[in-house]
Amino acid sequence: MLKKLSMLILILASLCTGLFAVPGINPLVPDASGQYVYYRDYSFMDETYIGILRYDEGTYALRFCSCKNDKLLKDITIYVTMNTSVDYVDLTGERISGTVGTDDVEILNYLHDFLYEFASRRKKQNSKDFSDSVIVYDDYPQFGGSVRIEYDFYIPIFNIAEIQAEDGTCRLEAVCTGILTSNNDKAFSEFKGIKHADISEVRVSSDDIPAEEWIQQDNNLWTLGDNAIYATNYLACDEADFLAKNGFSFLQYYACTFLSSTDYYYVLLDDADILIDTDSLFFAYETFDLETGANQKTMKHFSKIDSSLFEESDEKYTYYMLSEIIAEPDFYSEYEDYLLSVITAE
Repeated sequence: MLKKLSMLILILASLCTGLFAVPGINPLVPDASGQYVYYRDYSFMDETYIGILRYDEGTYALRFCSCKNDKLLKDITIYVTMNTSVDYVDLTGERISGTVGTDDVEILNYLHDFLYEFASRRKKQNSKDFSDSVIVYDDYPQFGGSVRIEYDFYIPIFNIAEIQAEDGTCRLEAVCTGILTSNNDKAFSEFKGIKHADISEVRVSSDDIPAEEWIQQDNNLWTLGDNAIYATNYLACDEADFLAKNGFSFLQYYACTFLSSTDYYYVLLDDADILIDTDSLFFAYETFDLETGANQKTMKHFSKIDSSLFEESDEKYTYYMLSEIIAEPDFYSEYEDYLLSVITAE
């Protein structure tokens, strides 16, 4: 499968233009305009999500939405502006969108507290090394008192990935991140919860393989019946130059990119397998299409390869191969180990 290296992309440009951070926070990978994160908040009886979106350097949206039986029960958004000349959250204006009654004052206060608390707690971690997960044990009354907070650089805005209670119960978790592609992109404003596939088949033993054969459709594309697609791509980057220009590594940038939702196609992070090291990335996650309600399973493997595989190469560049498998959830559940062996094959 891997004999033709016909799709080679050179990564040369600096990515710093249009990158920001909340006042007082020093992220490893800064946020871009239109970047957002949604959290499932288990503090509430109903299925509830809190979303945070960055428009530009000092403008954000905080959205509260609760759901039941695929219908929105409550949908409130606060748009705020911040003083960017100070190193803490200092709101200079706000606008509220959505039907708000006297019973919703607590929700508005909660969104304000959410913003201030997350910003303050993340600011305290500025001295930590965010190239790996940062784990902090702290007191957070809103989430049950003593908690374990996990920070990961690929979660935008505050880097908070999960908050667990002292007994290990999840109190809050990042369920998806993304970036708006245009002013008309409604992936943030129309988000109304995530749904995982209902797997009907019991997973078989790991030594089973499918009866179908991979059929090559293009130089870098294969299909396995109607069950799975396998694709490859190749990239080259001057890593030293990339790091000097951007302040974060090529792999760290792609970790954020691969885990980011696009349009209405949400990458579900709440049960994703995420492995990041200095030479490679491996992600296995489910996606959810808000418009169609369809789910798919995805594996991505991004790793360094030998430059001698190319007819022409430059010693200043590092060469990478990106492999991706997209499969139907039932098929993935049955043949997960086989698909893993395909995507990680040398």
